[in-house]
Amino acid sequence: MSDGTVTLAAAVAATRALLRAAPADPDAASAAESGTLVELVRGPDCAEGIAALLERRPPRFAPRSVGGDG
Repeated sequence: MSDGTVTLAAAVAATRALLRAAPADPDAASAAESGTLVELVRGPDCAEGIAALLERRPPRFAPRSVGGDG
């Protein structure tokens, strides 16, 4: 069972990418954030997290490598 480190790393990488892009236009920033959230919600980690919550068990995130983001 994973300890969530990979999932955390993916979320941190997504946050850092959003902060690096940081459009000055609030509408563009909102669109970028929304797009990232859609990607994360459609991913397997979200599905596993929801299933684990509903089944009242710890999540079993699939291990995978995360590329470096700086």
